[in-house]
Amino acid sequence: MLSDEDLYVFDTTGFLVVRGAFDADEVRRFRAELDELSATEPYANTERFDDLTAHSPTFGKLALDDRVVGRARDVINQPMRLLEAYALRRQRHSALYLHGGYAELLDMPDRTVGRDLSIMHTYHDGRIYCTYVKALIYLSAIRTQEDGSFCYLHGSHKANFPLLRARARRGERRSLIDEGFPTLADVFVEAGDLLLLNEGP
Repeated sequence: MLSDEDLYVFDTTGFLVVRGAFDADEVRRFRAELDELSATEPYANTERFDDLTAHSPTFGKLALDDRVVGRARDVINQPMRLLEAYALRRQRHSALYLHGGYAELLDMPDRTVGRDLSIMHTYHDGRIYCTYVKALIYLSAIRTQEDGSFCYLHGSHKANFPLLRARARRGERRSLIDEGFPTLADVFVEAGDLLLLNEGP
């Protein structure tokens, strides 16, 4: 379902935004379904809804929807399995660390988490494939940094370098990224957009 251009963008940037993958009626239905489910206690100013496929037939069907699965299959090119299905409802001043990088020791508030060597790229048929993909379906528009945009460092999904600035030098918002880094960029989306993210660098 992805064009050659889509595949190129995903391979070179580590993510791909599919605009308008879900329409306004579907977005309203998904939001209403979340309102009926129980969230965990907020952390980092964020509510989390776990095991969506087990608790909701609507989200169970969404996990099999070819608009998601078909596109993920194009960048994985391996037998697929669902590892997790959850939703996040973010509040003001939330900061979420979705992607740390293969070479990076993830810097958590209470500990350092080591590398996971089971997550990596494969090479076959003349192409590099990612075996670990996150599919994010946005139910709200994210149009500014203040809305909580997705941020990325160009090329970081294939880099073998840790973050260059130590935690102590990152300031109050050190849980997220190196602010002001030269290649840091934001991605803005509309409700209904799908973001495929390479989490296996």
